[in-house]
Amino acid sequence: MSDAPLQRWKDQPSPSEPVEAEARRLAREMPPAEALTPGATARIAEKLGSLPPPSGTRLPRGLPLLTVGALVVASALYFGLNGAVESPPSAQEEHPVEPAPEPVPAPPEPEEVPAPGAPSAAPPVTPEEAPAPPPPPAHREPRPENALLEEAKLLGRAVEQLRREQDPKAALVTLQRYFKRFPRGELIGEAEVTRVEALLREGRKSEALRHLERLHGTGFAGLPRPAELALQRAELLAEARRDPEAARAFSEVLDRAPSPALEERALFGRAVCRARAGDEAGMRADLDAYLRRFPEGRFAAEARERLESAAP
Repeated sequence: MSDAPLQRWKDQPSPSEPVEAEARRLAREMPPAEALTPGATARIAEKLGSLPPPSGTRLPRGLPLLTVGALVVASALYFGLNGAVESPPSAQEEHPVEPAPEPVPAPPEPEEVPAPGAPSAAPPVTPEEAPAPPPPPAHREPRPENALLEEAKLLGRAVEQLRREQDPKAALVTLQRYFKRFPRGELIGEAEVTRVEALLREGRKSEALRHLERLHGTGFAGLPRPAELALQRAELLAEARRDPEAARAFSEVLDRAPSPALEERALFGRAVCRARAGDEAGMRADLDAYLRRFPEGRFAAEARERLESAAP
């Protein structure tokens, strides 16, 4: 070992590194540290990883100065690396020091960060890394240019056969083709109504009633003229002498607040069904309501005759 006296770090010659030189200059110019209170000394010791000293004891005399010196060096290194060195406010007030005109290295320029959502530049692609061309699209079956137009033409032909040509049998054949070709077509509701009309004109009332019962299960949802279909079902039930069911069906029609023409048929039809079912009070109530509502209606004369014959 050398016998030369130990020289303090701050008194050593200034090195060539500007950061370390600035740290030594600050250490030399730092005013003497004031004595720490016992509480502050205990907190510093705890931060350094040692146990708190017992009550009434004192730390070694050189520890406060050593601690302050370490803090000064760490602060100088930190602020020197960041390009700004400031003394504590209290030290500036008591001992103002002119900053040394030594150059401080400028901080590195921040890297350009792309804005959120901005497309990042794609790395260059070498010929070996170039993606392979996509496979050709799979073969698809050709579709009609306008399926709705084809559907409308087929249904329009059935309506033409039924109403203009007065040929319900041919219309039913065309409708059979329609339902096979378009089981869930856009015009399926219109096709259902046309089929019921064709069956009635063909005299196939039981088949028409069967289709109407099926449609009634859906509440005639999505069908044109739902009140008219409900009335047609009630009249077919009455014609089949299913009077209790028919009376309820007529009541459903009246609950829909139908047009006057449909209301007249439903009110008189329910009166007839109630009369045949033995509900004389219900029949009289319906006939009275009918004559008040339609005194000159198509069933007015028959309604008066039924009321007179039912009088006691």
